[in-house]
Amino acid sequence: MMPTIRDLREARGLTQKELAQQVGVSALSVYNWEGGRKVPGGLHLFKLANVLGVAAGDIELLSEQLPPRRPGRPRKDQP
Repeated sequence: MMPTIRDLREARGLTQKELAQQVGVSALSVYNWEGGRKVPGGLHLFKLANVLGVAAGDIELLSEQLPPRRPGRPRKDQP
């Protein structure tokens, strides 16, 4: 089983706030990633992996816990 963001953060002795500062996101983002409510996007995932000292593919993302997206109105720039 691959380590989760929380496992890796704790192994580095970082708080959610410290990790967030190093990645350039809010502590709420880290909280949501660790809880499986959201997953880090491409650039943030690579920054996260770099800070945690692992390859991006070596992080267990808890995306399977995410609820299905609700359909919304299209953005104004989309048909």
